[in-house]
Amino acid sequence: MKSAKFDHQRTTSLADALAALGNADGEARIMGGGQSLGPMMNLRLAQPDLLIDISRVAGLDGIDMTGSSLLIGARVTHARIEDGEVPGVTGAYLQAVASGISYRSVRNRGTIGGSVAHADPSADWPSALLALGGEVTISGQGGERRMPLDGFQIGPFATGLGYDEILTGFDLPVLSDGAKWGYYKVNRHRGGGHGSRAPRRLRRHRIGAVQGDCNRGKTGRRRDGAIRRRRARHDSRARSGL
Repeated sequence: MKSAKFDHQRTTSLADALAALGNADGEARIMGGGQSLGPMMNLRLAQPDLLIDISRVAGLDGIDMTGSSLLIGARVTHARIEDGEVPGVTGAYLQAVASGISYRSVRNRGTIGGSVAHADPSADWPSALLALGGEVTISGQGGERRMPLDGFQIGPFATGLGYDEILTGFDLPVLSDGAKWGYYKVNRHRGGGHGSRAPRRLRRHRIGAVQGDCNRGKTGRRRDGAIRRRRARHDSRARSGL
């Protein structure tokens, strides 16, 4: 299928993007890499009147470590994370997640911010970042605000973003060298995440994350034994075609 008719506006600054969003006549959606929103538009599950393209907006693609915080811009692509640009143990965790997202061509364009803002329940980043903790940074006409990742996604394709706000980045914790983490995903074939929205496909697609850092006073929600039992159960279901 092809998308419904829409207008496209490319912006080169955050101020221009916010102005376009606030002045939009009808439904407007922000597009970074287009790898989450594009397929939805092709299926006509999303039919915005205006696409505001922020792929050339400066200042949203940085990766910086400041003390106990890791700052990642919304336009940072999956590929950059996969290639190890995020430092430390936190970077290793994010690298493991990014490397399992769809295909390299998708990872070259898809962005971490777009994935979280889109809030697809089959996406990797929402659950992976929720396990890690931290905050999202959000910009609007009234300035910048922060919101904990725990509570940002309020349902399938629904977040705490206002209609005139843009997710601009993430403030994530820096894990210590002694931190332990794990990320496990099961799907029928590589790159099949988009089909998992249907109830039957959803049973074939599992995403889970756990991390623990004793130096930060946080532990994962599941013990290792529980993870192994769940993994065995998922493998059994996958083999039986559930």
